[in-house]
Amino acid sequence: MKAAIFVSCCIAGLGLLPGTPALGAGLSLAEAERLALDQDPGLTEYRHLAQAKREQAIAEGQWMDPMLSLGVESLPVDTFTLTAEPMSQLKFGLTQALPRGDSLRYKQEQMEVAASGQDARGEERQRLLRRSVREAWLDVSLQIRTADLLAKNRQELQQLIEVTAAQYALGGTDQQMVLQAQLELAALDDRLIQVSAREDKARAELARWIGGAARRPLAESLPRLPIPAALEQLREALLGHSVLNLVNADVAEKRLGVQLAREEYKPAWSASVSYGDRFGKEPDGASRAAMLTAMLEVELPIFTAKRQDRRLAAKEQELAAMNANRDDQLRELQGGLESAYATWSRLGERRRLYQGRLLPQAEANAVAALSAYRSGVTDFESLLKARVALFDARIEGLTLEVEQLMAQARLLYFAGEQQ
Repeated sequence: MKAAIFVSCCIAGLGLLPGTPALGAGLSLAEAERLALDQDPGLTEYRHLAQAKREQAIAEGQWMDPMLSLGVESLPVDTFTLTAEPMSQLKFGLTQALPRGDSLRYKQEQMEVAASGQDARGEERQRLLRRSVREAWLDVSLQIRTADLLAKNRQELQQLIEVTAAQYALGGTDQQMVLQAQLELAALDDRLIQVSAREDKARAELARWIGGAARRPLAESLPRLPIPAALEQLREALLGHSVLNLVNADVAEKRLGVQLAREEYKPAWSASVSYGDRFGKEPDGASRAAMLTAMLEVELPIFTAKRQDRRLAAKEQELAAMNANRDDQLRELQGGLESAYATWSRLGERRRLYQGRLLPQAEANAVAALSAYRSGVTDFESLLKARVALFDARIEGLTLEVEQLMAQARLLYFAGEQQ
């Protein structure tokens, strides 16, 4: 009885209800996101590609360069003299090909749409980057906080083992009490090793996005992420998601490809003008007159069955395939949104359950077990089980808090930062 009172007093001195561990000031989630966005080469790639498409769009909307021709016409091969024959002349000409229908406008629009597609890829990259950095940062924070709780509990158990070992030496308790506490201590050591391994893995994932900054200590407090809107609003906002914007750009590009294929049925034109300078004299002694030639040429797209018709059919099939792809992407996004929202909501419910009922009940149970042990009503094993249950409840409560933030980060990928 005296041994029980002595041990219980030591337990009370160790602090039955330790607070949430505090972390030193360090790398915040906002800073990690900024580092990731600033250092990501993919975002730079998409910016350059978008600008390249816009530059190309300007070029696609221009007429083809004129063709300059320079030559000799009607030169006699027996003398190779420009003055021997009246029609021999030194000729200069310009030829200009004219665009087929509105083909240039459609080509320019295609490039502009392709540029918007690269912008959408950049936006999608940002969303994925934020989600990945948030999940990795929160995972590191969870492992650090869990390790801190484990270390505190291990310290208390270590002191408890020393107390029980001293009592056992004095004959005030049995060996089983000591062995039981040592077994719990060994289990805690194993959990600490597992947590350290998970922290290393999480930091490696974070370093994938922010480099060496991932090895810095993390900020003390957990971040406050934007609260998502109601599910119905998120469903409507999903139509503006970057994935759909990208697919919409592809659909628009294929639609313009169909328009371009239809322009192939229209004739292509070219205009040319040439000036021929003749040398020598006429029989009456007058200088030979220069010659001016003007030509207008037109392509006749008459036989279309195996060229224009086939190209148009191919472009229409590509457009149909891209429309189907858009529907598939929308369904996939809708499914991901529904799943992410359900996960986030259920984790919130579990977290409220732990904060409102399970944790208070576990604390009350631990206090009651200590009181009963002091009074000699219960044994040391029951007291230890109550303490372990309280400790596990705290770990689970912390895990739920961080996991809900992770689910919120995944949900924000679908909702967008404006939510």
